[in-house]
Amino acid sequence: VARRQEAVGMSGGMLGSVFVMIRRPPRSTLFPYTTSSDLTPTRRDFLKTAGAVGAGIALGGASACAPDSQSDDSAASTTTPASKRLLILGGTGFIGPNMVRYAVERGPEVSIFPRGRSDAELPEGLVHLIGDRNDDHTALVGRTLDAVLDNNAQDYRWVQKSTELLKDAAEQYIFVSSISAYDLEGGFGWGAKDRILMEPIVDEGYKRISPPEGWGDGDDAGYGLMKTLSEDIAHAAFPERTTVVRPGLIVGPADRTDRFTYWPVRIDEGGEVLAPGNPMHSNQIIDQRDLTEWIVRLAETGTTGDFNGTGPGYRLTMGEMLEQVGTIATNEFEFTWVTED
Repeated sequence: VARRQEAVGMSGGMLGSVFVMIRRPPRSTLFPYTTSSDLTPTRRDFLKTAGAVGAGIALGGASACAPDSQSDDSAASTTTPASKRLLILGGTGFIGPNMVRYAVERGPEVSIFPRGRSDAELPEGLVHLIGDRNDDHTALVGRTLDAVLDNNAQDYRWVQKSTELLKDAAEQYIFVSSISAYDLEGGFGWGAKDRILMEPIVDEGYKRISPPEGWGDGDDAGYGLMKTLSEDIAHAAFPERTTVVRPGLIVGPADRTDRFTYWPVRIDEGGEVLAPGNPMHSNQIIDQRDLTEWIVRLAETGTTGDFNGTGPGYRLTMGEMLEQVGTIATNEFEFTWVTED
């Protein structure tokens, strides 16, 4: 099965009526693979076909797969400093395994910090440091590292503990946040159904969610606030040594949510296909392989700062995305657009 084209810039998430600004054009296939266990062989075969042709068709043919002319940018460098010592917190969930595999292939010394409960397929040559981000960091004590890649934080208190422990042990801390950290007027959901954006409105300096009145350190936090708090914690512990990546909707291998793979499967079934809302809504996604490999390169180059992990690098509408998905369908279909009301 053909790989999706390499990401050399920022790559992203499906936002409906939200348009997130990126610094350079990314490359992200519209046809991710899936390893969801509930797929029948027929569904799997179709998704593989979608992945194979999507890289060439969805983004404009062969030119969409060509090397980016700006690939000398430090945030997208493909330099391989084999002496780097990387610690990946987690490494066995949705985006972790590909991050681990890619890092090992590039040559750095790679350690992972999982709980040891997953059967994820990982390469040889890893250092497994078993522990728990809630209450067992013993395996991390005494380590000397170049970069920490935090891709699985589900609680800002996890980030408090890991940054406090590692702030003098590592040179760089990379935190995988989310566009959900932004305090977007109207939100990211149904309330913005009538908003059609032609230009990006969210850049890395956009206002983020702040704690509500009466909130105190140690209190629980919702997803968006948790990401904001975690970003601030990382920056405070690693001043000028923190990298924050804010993806949108992440898709690709090991995505068990069916949030994106529904479309190629349903369209291939043929017949009348209900499509949501206005076909002119802007649309952004990111293949997790593009995202994770770019993050590894940020660690290799020591690139710091805050970045949106969104794509593609042009305005893609929901209608265009579904039509492109339909180019590899094996059955006749017709879209019926219905309002969100």
